[in-house]
Amino acid sequence: MVNGKWLMVGAFVVVGSVILISNHKFSNSQIEQQIIKQLPYEKYSFENLAKRGGTPSQIEVVGNKFYYYSEGRRISGEVNSVVGEVKGVIIMARGYVDKEIYKTGVGTHNAAKYYAERGYVTYAPDFSGYGESDPEDANALGARLVKPVEILDLIASVPQDKPIFLWGHSNGGQIMLSVAEILGRVEPRGRTPRVLGV
Repeated sequence: MVNGKWLMVGAFVVVGSVILISNHKFSNSQIEQQIIKQLPYEKYSFENLAKRGGTPSQIEVVGNKFYYYSEGRRISGEVNSVVGEVKGVIIMARGYVDKEIYKTGVGTHNAAKYYAERGYVTYAPDFSGYGESDPEDANALGARLVKPVEILDLIASVPQDKPIFLWGHSNGGQIMLSVAEILGRVEPRGRTPRVLGV
């Protein structure tokens, strides 16, 4: 009778262990799925933005406006050309401006004019959703986080014979620092980078 009792206890221990282990594995599986579902903005990490950005397109200039493409969206902006020798290119990103009052060149026009008078062609994109650009992403956070890709695509589209500098104000400063961080991850070591300063 004693052996039968221990046999019964042993069977309960084995069955209980199997149930606990299978529940533990199931719980871990649920947790892993939940973690994956909670990373919808991973596509906006610097590593992933670096993979997305840097696609060149033809820059079309019409008067003082320019147009290029980024991830299938047409982006508009203001360009200031140089009379005489071109020393370099400055890509400019403005701070936040309400869409209701936004006009191409707001936040960059005066500085762009100053740099153009000193030999630097300036490009100040409106960004998607602004100016004559195509609409931005419906997801507000996603629309904000994709701005570095729009700058990376503009950098790739600018003619390659002159150095490029980045200029940013307020929110545009954050965008340009993000671009600099991304470029630091993708530029080969030992090679002179196209973008020489922020």
